[in-house]
Amino acid sequence: MKILNKRQDRPFVVLNLSDIQMFDIAWDESAEARHILIKTVTKLVEKTTPDLITVSGDVAWSGCNKSYENVSDFLDSFGRPWAPVLGNHDQGFMTLVPGMAAAEIVSKRANCIFEYGDPALGIGNYIVRIEENGKPIHDIFMMDTHKNKCVIMEDGEYERGCSDDLWPEQMDWYEKAVDDAKMASVKESSIIMHIPLYNYREAAAAAFKKDIDPGSIPAGDGLQTDCWNEGYESAFGVLHEPISACDYDDKQFERILKKAHTKTILVGHDHFNNFVIPYRGVVLAYALKTGCGWSWDPKSNGGTTLTIDSSGSVKIKHHYIDPYT
Repeated sequence: MKILNKRQDRPFVVLNLSDIQMFDIAWDESAEARHILIKTVTKLVEKTTPDLITVSGDVAWSGCNKSYENVSDFLDSFGRPWAPVLGNHDQGFMTLVPGMAAAEIVSKRANCIFEYGDPALGIGNYIVRIEENGKPIHDIFMMDTHKNKCVIMEDGEYERGCSDDLWPEQMDWYEKAVDDAKMASVKESSIIMHIPLYNYREAAAAAFKKDIDPGSIPAGDGLQTDCWNEGYESAFGVLHEPISACDYDDKQFERILKKAHTKTILVGHDHFNNFVIPYRGVVLAYALKTGCGWSWDPKSNGGTTLTIDSSGSVKIKHHYIDPYT
């Protein structure tokens, strides 16, 4: 566990970046992707003055060590603690090779507070605790959603299944950690991970009006109230691609609800989605995609903040950055 201190005179600000996902060539001096990323993140840091920078997965591409080195150096240059989780592309997409190389590179940076955690649970399950005046107020659970569920065939080959999820063993760890947090009087918690839970589909189905095509809502315009059903007026953001979650409900969300402590879940993975929907007492949120690595919408470029007050409560906000100005 890493403990960070909140100042009394201001909220604790977490700036989340997501799906940077650049190949090595994108770091060439003349590459547009490099300039867009540097401009975007620099403006975000100046605008939000974060106490912590997090990355909700796909820091780069598995095997692109130059990209991991460069993005790690860049994030470290802000002199603020930063904490990534791994995404499916960090873990050898379409292979059975785990993302140890990515973890080894990012964890060597002076300001990176990544922790490996129990290897039986994946790579990078750890806790960031926010304290004020020595009293804990909020825990952030950084959790590995792995990559793809795979079926091993008789010939030793594998067939790629649906997107992976939190494992039952991880939820055992989470439940114990929440119990410990409650014992320590931690008031509330959040989860940052990469792949959305199955229940993001349920939330979208419940929140968006049936007579409105979510894909027709312009990026950045999801604040308009006529998008949302009654009871979901505080939702915002867009749904511009299918939700790439596990194909079935493995009931991990029910375990989160039962502990009644985590109030915000923030994910990446789906580059064109950025909705933030309160669902069954938990805000299910997509982060804005950061930069033009792989597929993107320039109108949805930016970052997302979690602002934590002295009560441990969270306010979530997207910060859009025009990549061309």
